[in-house]
Amino acid sequence: MYKFYRHCNTYVLIVLILIALQNNLYNCLYTINLQNPALNRKINYYHGPYHHKICYLLRFKPTSTGKFRIKPKTNKSIAKRFKITGSGKLMHKRSGIQHLRSKLKSRQRRRLRRPVVITSNKLRKKYIQAINT
Repeated sequence: MYKFYRHCNTYVLIVLILIALQNNLYNCLYTINLQNPALNRKINYYHGPYHHKICYLLRFKPTSTGKFRIKPKTNKSIAKRFKITGSGKLMHKRSGIQHLRSKLKSRQRRRLRRPVVITSNKLRKKYIQAINT
């Protein structure tokens, strides 16, 4: 199956994988031997239906689907929202803790209480530089 679709678009390959998943054709999925790293990367960053199942079956580590939504305008706004710890980590509070929390489960409320560490090197350097100015 993979040899026949060797030169096809990545999205066509993803559609074929989804069809195989919906029809429970797991044997068909194991025959798709993806040796091309570019294809692997594209399929790994596909965040549609069955994303985690595709990653599990093709032995990928699933990627995060959330995006960092804060777009600060000034250095002062960055300084208000972010704190640098003693070890140099950049932390900020989660959004959604002001109101409407009664609808959430206790585990979700507890998750909102914890601060978030920014792991992206690019963002971290940019924000630390803005805080220090």
